[in-house]
Amino acid sequence: MEQYLNEDELNRARRYLLASKCSNFIASRARLKILLCNAIEQIKTCNCLSVSSEPIVPEIAQQLHIDVYKDGKPYLPDYPHLIFNLSHSDNLAVLGLAYCPHGNCEIGVDLEKISADRDHMSIAERFFHPEEFTAINLSADRACKFTEIWTKKESYLKMLGTGLKTPLNSFSVLEDKNIHSEILPHNYILSYSINFTPQSVRVIFI
Repeated sequence: MEQYLNEDELNRARRYLLASKCSNFIASRARLKILLCNAIEQIKTCNCLSVSSEPIVPEIAQQLHIDVYKDGKPYLPDYPHLIFNLSHSDNLAVLGLAYCPHGNCEIGVDLEKISADRDHMSIAERFFHPEEFTAINLSADRACKFTEIWTKKESYLKMLGTGLKTPLNSFSVLEDKNIHSEILPHNYILSYSINFTPQSVRVIFI
């Protein structure tokens, strides 16, 4: 997988002290670049978005430049109409991808595993919107509802690119139709937020 990374990315991988983290970074970065390069080729061919993990020429992947905004949100400076966002939880990673030829589109993705060990109500009362706190309190499965709302809020902030500069209790995600969430196998919850019509969105595990 190293052949798909450029020298800057390999140097970044080498900064990890644990060999397992270094290997995970290389593998996930390579898979990401393969998916992005195939999507770019498909857009050039038919002006549509199709996701493929077919092998590509390593030099093409090496030349794909992934940059980050000041808040750490990644983007493709050479392909601004192909937008994406990433999230990791344990050993699982997910990529949210969309093609927006008219621009002004953003996407945010968050993935979390449901945990019964958290003090859900205390956290929700302190950091969430009052409507969200009430929804969790009334839920038959508080851990699941808490994680659903948490991932929705995280994905929304990642879409905005503001991070925690926007207080979590300043907005509610309960009625926002542009925030989508689903429960996955093995107690994971995936949420993604968009500011455009969802037909062009692809969500892929990498």
